[in-house]
Amino acid sequence: MKKIITALTFTSLLFLAIGCSSDDSSTPPPPPPPPEPTTQELLIGKWNIQEEGEITNGIKKAYEMDDCSAKDTYDFTKDFQYINEYHEKQQNQDCTTHNEQGTWLLKNEKSLLLTFSSQEIPTITETADVKIVLITATELQLEYKEEEDNNTYYLHLKK
Repeated sequence: MKKIITALTFTSLLFLAIGCSSDDSSTPPPPPPPPEPTTQELLIGKWNIQEEGEITNGIKKAYEMDDCSAKDTYDFTKDFQYINEYHEKQQNQDCTTHNEQGTWLLKNEKSLLLTFSSQEIPTITETADVKIVLITATELQLEYKEEEDNNTYYLHLKK
């Protein structure tokens, strides 16, 4: 009887040892995904114009873009500066390049405040409250209302 109890005890300990051994063959859990980039992180960089136009009664009407205006870019920097490089076709068909520079401030996840010098009177500072309609790593859609004519305009940009 003592041999049976010893054998049962030994067998129980063996199963316990096997059942409780570390599972070296299992793979570790995958690392958590990286955090989603913030609106500010997504905004930073150089954006190329895809479409620009006016919104009337909720309907977008794109402006005709020539080969010069298709080169327009908006560059938002980490130090809250922005440069709008825009191009105009001259009578001789050459493109001239112009730069509008200013600062940007993210008011919230869907609103951007741009500050820049007036084109008509460079000593006057203007601001534009711009609505962020869509922002991804490669696409940016903006809308803004022009105070002078009370019209709403839009920009569609891509990186």
